[in-house]
Amino acid sequence: MNLLVLPILYCGILNPRLDARQIFISPTYSNYLLYQDSDEEPKGKWQWGIQVGVANLIPKLGIEFSGALIRYDAPPEQGPYAYKYTPLTFTINFNILPFLKTSLIQMYIKTGFGLYLWQGLFNNQVITLPTGDKMDEKDLGFTGGMEFQIKPLDNLAIFSHLQYHYLTSSNIYKYGYFDKDEKFFVNGFGLKIFVP
Repeated sequence: MNLLVLPILYCGILNPRLDARQIFISPTYSNYLLYQDSDEEPKGKWQWGIQVGVANLIPKLGIEFSGALIRYDAPPEQGPYAYKYTPLTFTINFNILPFLKTSLIQMYIKTGFGLYLWQGLFNNQVITLPTGDKMDEKDLGFTGGMEFQIKPLDNLAIFSHLQYHYLTSSNIYKYGYFDKDEKFFVNGFGLKIFVP
Protein backbone atom coordinates (compact mmCIF):
# COMPACT_ATOMS: atom_id res chain seq x y z
CA MET A 1 0.00 0.00 0.00
CA ASN A 2 2.82 2.39 0.92
CA LEU A 3 4.34 1.82 -2.51
CA LEU A 4 1.24 3.42 -4.03
CA VAL A 5 0.58 6.16 -1.47
CA LEU A 6 4.10 7.59 -1.21
CA PRO A 7 4.50 8.49 -4.92
CA ILE A 8 1.06 10.14 -4.94
CA LEU A 9 1.93 12.21 -1.85
CA TYR A 10 5.30 13.11 -3.34
CA CYS A 11 3.75 14.22 -6.63
CA GLY A 12 1.05 16.13 -4.76
CA ILE A 13 3.72 18.12 -2.89
CA LEU A 14 5.40 19.01 -6.19
CA ASN A 15 2.02 20.31 -7.36
CA PRO A 16 2.44 20.88 -11.12
CA ARG A 17 0.73 24.02 -12.40
CA LEU A 18 -3.01 23.61 -12.88
CA ASP A 19 -4.40 24.40 -16.36
CA ALA A 20 -1.12 25.91 -17.53
CA ARG A 21 -0.86 26.45 -21.29
CA GLN A 22 2.13 24.38 -22.38
CA ILE A 23 3.55 23.06 -25.65
CA PHE A 24 4.43 19.36 -25.56
CA ILE A 25 6.17 16.73 -27.62
CA SER A 26 5.55 13.07 -26.96
CA PRO A 27 7.11 9.83 -28.21
CA THR A 28 4.55 7.01 -28.12
CA TYR A 29 4.68 3.22 -28.44
CA SER A 30 1.38 1.72 -29.54
CA ASN A 31 -0.25 -1.39 -30.95
CA TYR A 32 -2.04 -0.60 -34.24
CA LEU A 33 -4.75 -3.16 -35.04
CA LEU A 34 -5.78 -2.86 -38.68
CA TYR A 35 -9.24 -4.07 -39.77
CA GLN A 36 -9.33 -4.23 -43.59
CA ASP A 37 -12.32 -6.51 -44.20
CA SER A 38 -14.99 -7.78 -41.84
CA ASP A 39 -14.18 -11.42 -42.65
CA GLU A 40 -10.43 -11.09 -42.03
CA GLU A 41 -8.47 -11.29 -38.80
CA PRO A 42 -7.10 -7.89 -37.75
CA LYS A 43 -3.41 -7.28 -38.32
CA GLY A 44 -1.47 -6.00 -35.29
CA LYS A 45 1.77 -4.07 -35.15
CA TRP A 46 3.59 -2.31 -32.30
CA GLN A 47 5.15 0.90 -33.56
CA TRP A 48 6.70 4.15 -32.38
CA GLY A 49 4.87 7.39 -33.10
CA ILE A 50 5.06 11.08 -32.27
CA GLN A 51 2.63 13.66 -30.87
CA VAL A 52 3.01 17.45 -30.75
CA GLY A 53 0.43 19.78 -29.26
CA VAL A 54 -0.66 22.48 -26.85
CA ALA A 55 -2.14 21.52 -23.48
CA ASN A 56 -4.80 23.88 -22.10
CA LEU A 57 -4.98 26.11 -25.14
CA ILE A 58 -7.98 27.26 -23.19
CA PRO A 59 -8.50 25.75 -19.71
CA LYS A 60 -9.39 22.04 -19.91
CA LEU A 61 -9.06 21.91 -23.72
CA GLY A 62 -5.99 21.24 -25.85
CA ILE A 63 -5.02 20.38 -29.41
CA GLU A 64 -2.72 17.66 -30.73
CA PHE A 65 -1.08 16.56 -33.97
CA SER A 66 0.15 12.98 -34.24
CA GLY A 67 1.74 10.67 -36.76
CA ALA A 68 3.28 7.24 -37.21
CA LEU A 69 4.62 4.98 -39.94
CA ILE A 70 3.28 1.41 -39.81
CA ARG A 71 4.12 -1.50 -42.09
CA TYR A 72 2.18 -4.77 -42.18
CA ASP A 73 3.96 -7.65 -43.93
CA ALA A 74 1.96 -10.54 -45.37
CA PRO A 75 2.72 -14.10 -44.15
CA PRO A 76 5.69 -15.60 -46.05
CA GLU A 77 3.47 -18.15 -47.83
CA GLN A 78 1.55 -15.29 -49.47
CA GLY A 79 4.67 -13.75 -50.99
CA PRO A 80 6.53 -10.46 -50.45
CA TYR A 81 3.40 -8.32 -50.06
CA ALA A 82 3.02 -5.52 -47.53
CA TYR A 83 0.85 -2.55 -46.64
CA LYS A 84 2.36 0.70 -45.43
CA TYR A 85 0.25 3.28 -43.56
CA THR A 86 1.02 6.81 -42.40
CA PRO A 87 -1.84 8.19 -40.25
CA LEU A 88 -1.55 11.97 -39.71
CA THR A 89 -4.22 13.20 -37.30
CA PHE A 90 -5.42 16.37 -35.59
CA THR A 91 -7.47 16.04 -32.40
CA ILE A 92 -9.09 18.26 -29.79
CA ASN A 93 -8.62 16.94 -26.25
CA PHE A 94 -11.24 17.60 -23.54
CA ASN A 95 -10.35 17.12 -19.86
CA ILE A 96 -13.27 15.15 -18.39
CA LEU A 97 -12.11 15.52 -14.77
CA PRO A 98 -12.43 19.32 -14.42
CA PHE A 99 -13.52 19.04 -10.79
CA LEU A 100 -10.06 17.79 -9.74
CA LYS A 101 -8.03 20.74 -8.47
CA THR A 102 -4.75 19.12 -9.43
CA SER A 103 -2.95 18.36 -12.66
CA LEU A 104 -1.44 15.17 -11.22
CA ILE A 105 -4.20 12.95 -12.67
CA GLN A 106 -6.06 13.85 -15.85
CA MET A 107 -8.32 12.03 -18.29
CA TYR A 108 -9.13 13.25 -21.77
CA ILE A 109 -11.68 12.52 -24.45
CA LYS A 110 -10.10 13.00 -27.90
CA THR A 111 -11.87 13.62 -31.18
CA GLY A 112 -10.70 14.79 -34.57
CA PHE A 113 -9.89 13.90 -38.15
CA GLY A 114 -6.94 12.71 -40.15
CA LEU A 115 -5.22 12.24 -43.47
CA TYR A 116 -4.26 8.60 -43.98
CA LEU A 117 -1.58 7.80 -46.54
CA TRP A 118 -1.22 4.14 -47.53
CA GLN A 119 0.41 1.95 -50.14
CA GLY A 120 0.21 -1.65 -51.26
CA LEU A 121 3.71 -3.05 -51.86
CA PHE A 122 5.24 -6.03 -53.63
CA ASN A 123 8.99 -6.51 -53.14
CA ASN A 124 8.98 -3.02 -51.55
CA GLN A 125 7.64 -1.47 -54.77
CA VAL A 126 4.21 0.15 -55.07
CA ILE A 127 1.81 -2.30 -56.74
CA THR A 128 0.50 -1.37 -60.18
CA LEU A 129 -3.00 -2.73 -60.84
CA PRO A 130 -4.03 -4.26 -64.22
CA THR A 131 -5.80 -0.96 -64.98
CA GLY A 132 -2.49 0.90 -64.68
CA ASP A 133 -3.48 2.59 -61.40
CA LYS A 134 -1.12 2.37 -58.45
CA MET A 135 -2.00 1.27 -54.90
CA ASP A 136 -0.93 4.63 -53.51
CA GLU A 137 -3.77 6.41 -51.71
CA LYS A 138 -4.55 9.45 -49.59
CA ASP A 139 -7.80 9.07 -47.64
CA LEU A 140 -9.61 11.17 -45.07
CA GLY A 141 -10.85 9.73 -41.82
CA PHE A 142 -12.12 10.37 -38.31
CA THR A 143 -10.71 9.49 -34.93
CA GLY A 144 -11.81 9.41 -31.31
CA GLY A 145 -10.53 8.00 -28.07
CA MET A 146 -9.45 8.45 -24.47
CA GLU A 147 -6.20 9.22 -22.67
CA PHE A 148 -5.28 8.75 -19.01
CA GLN A 149 -2.37 10.92 -17.87
CA ILE A 150 -0.25 11.15 -14.72
CA LYS A 151 1.80 14.35 -14.49
CA PRO A 152 4.17 14.17 -11.51
CA LEU A 153 6.29 17.11 -12.68
CA ASP A 154 5.44 20.40 -14.36
CA ASN A 155 7.37 19.44 -17.49
CA LEU A 156 6.84 15.66 -17.60
CA ALA A 157 3.89 13.26 -17.83
CA ILE A 158 3.26 9.62 -18.64
CA PHE A 159 0.05 8.43 -20.27
CA SER A 160 -1.82 5.51 -21.79
CA HIS A 161 -4.36 5.88 -24.57
CA LEU A 162 -7.03 4.11 -26.61
CA GLN A 163 -8.01 5.42 -30.00
CA TYR A 164 -10.26 4.40 -32.89
CA HIS A 165 -9.64 5.51 -36.49
CA TYR A 166 -12.16 5.19 -39.32
CA LEU A 167 -10.75 5.61 -42.83
CA THR A 168 -13.02 6.50 -45.74
CA SER A 169 -10.85 4.28 -47.92
CA SER A 170 -13.39 2.20 -49.85
CA ASN A 171 -13.04 2.57 -53.63
CA ILE A 172 -15.18 -0.02 -55.41
CA TYR A 173 -14.34 1.41 -58.85
CA LYS A 174 -10.63 0.79 -58.31
CA TYR A 175 -10.51 -2.23 -55.97
CA GLY A 176 -13.81 -3.98 -56.61
CA TYR A 177 -17.27 -4.23 -55.12
CA PHE A 178 -16.15 -5.90 -51.89
CA ASP A 179 -13.63 -3.22 -50.93
CA LYS A 180 -14.44 -1.84 -47.47
CA ASP A 181 -13.51 1.17 -45.39
CA GLU A 182 -10.58 0.39 -43.10
CA LYS A 183 -10.30 0.91 -39.35
CA PHE A 184 -7.54 1.12 -36.79
CA PHE A 185 -7.83 0.37 -33.09
CA VAL A 186 -4.81 1.80 -31.27
CA ASN A 187 -3.71 1.28 -27.68
CA GLY A 188 -0.40 2.21 -26.14
CA PHE A 189 1.52 4.55 -23.89
CA GLY A 190 3.91 7.46 -24.08
CA LEU A 191 5.90 10.18 -22.35
CA LYS A 192 5.01 13.88 -22.64
CA ILE A 193 7.70 16.53 -22.37
CA PHE A 194 6.28 20.01 -21.76
CA VAL A 195 7.83 23.42 -22.50
CA PRO A 196 8.17 25.93 -20.97
